[in-house]
Amino acid sequence: MKIQHVVFLTIICLFSCKKNNTVPTTPAVSITTLSPASGKRASVVTINGSGFSSNAANNVVTFNGMPAVVQSAGSNALQVLVPEGAGTGNVNVTVNGKMAAGPVFTYIPEIYAAFSESNSGIWQSRLWDNGTISTLSDITKVSVPFSVFVNGKDVYVAGYESNATVAVARYWKNGTAVVLSDGTRNAYANSIFINGSDVYVSGYEHNGSTYVAKYWKNGNPVLLSDGTNYQVANGIFVSGNDIYVSGYEFTGPKYVAKYWKNGVSVQLTDGTNDARGNNIIFSGGNLYVCGGEKNGSNYVAKYWKNGTAVALTDGSRSTVAVSIDVSGNDVYTCGNEYNGIYNTNKAWKNTTALPLSTDPSKISEAYAIKVIGLDVYVGGMEGSGGPNYLARYWKNGVPVNISDGTKTAYTYGIAVK
Repeated sequence: MKIQHVVFLTIICLFSCKKNNTVPTTPAVSITTLSPASGKRASVVTINGSGFSSNAANNVVTFNGMPAVVQSAGSNALQVLVPEGAGTGNVNVTVNGKMAAGPVFTYIPEIYAAFSESNSGIWQSRLWDNGTISTLSDITKVSVPFSVFVNGKDVYVAGYESNATVAVARYWKNGTAVVLSDGTRNAYANSIFINGSDVYVSGYEHNGSTYVAKYWKNGNPVLLSDGTNYQVANGIFVSGNDIYVSGYEFTGPKYVAKYWKNGVSVQLTDGTNDARGNNIIFSGGNLYVCGGEKNGSNYVAKYWKNGTAVALTDGSRSTVAVSIDVSGNDVYTCGNEYNGIYNTNKAWKNTTALPLSTDPSKISEAYAIKVIGLDVYVGGMEGSGGPNYLARYWKNGVPVNISDGTKTAYTYGIAVK
């Protein structure tokens, strides 16, 4: 009997120990609703569901594949910030390796366009801020804006304003002008980029004999050429500590497309044919420059990826790519094609043409492209040959007017957040 009693106790102990060491199962993760189900960048969205972690760091949340910041967390609700540029798509939550695919969140983009409009023959720099128009320049002076950049709540526009006889490079921050050149010689600001607290503006300025490519960092000029040859700096992009500037140089007898990395010149073409480097972007470890190179009498629109050219047109008509953007593995460009009578706007996804103008019989031009999610925005102008042209942008090929058509206007820069 004593032996049986010991055996019985041992069985109870084994059963009890096994039961207490059972690893608890992770609850399933589910999403029921989003509140609200649409919004702009940095807006707060509550994700309702179950299986969330009360530790905010353990919840991995994405909007259309883009990571979101979790502000607060509970087992049944998460409060998160909408990531900038996410676009419309599913909201997913992953906890301890278990993922729940949620409903679609509708992203509301903020759209900014820098455009120039003729007022009684005087071109003025203007900003279109989600439908609200403001005039940036002195209405008595000629001014043109070429680029717009949005950083947080701050809106920057770069261009020039003429002080009667000389073009002065400048940019506007939230409507307040910052002068870059001293007004003794012509100077132009072509592109602007904000990196942290630093403001970079690319352009060119006359030195008394020719134009010199340069950029300004926080208002301080940095020369990219020695002033021997005619050079122009067009686009600018900053990644980490690297400053990339695109442009071209007249080497005689041809123009050479090129870029500068931290002031060091890199040629994209060999000088056999005229070429231009227009805009530039660094994305996914790759450097892209768009522009064009002559093939016979016509320009071929192209972009260069890490120095290797990709043709966008066949050279049957003269075409140049003006602006470029990259989304994932896809390269988007826009530009203009001369059909022998007038210009028509063009856009490409990789090397495939995208629809833009709704009326191919009209004059149209494209100067800026931006991609957010699955949406493609192209800024430019369109008209019937006069007297006035409409400043507008196209969203996925559908036109949206920026100006009212009472004056001639051109959209040169676009930013979408």
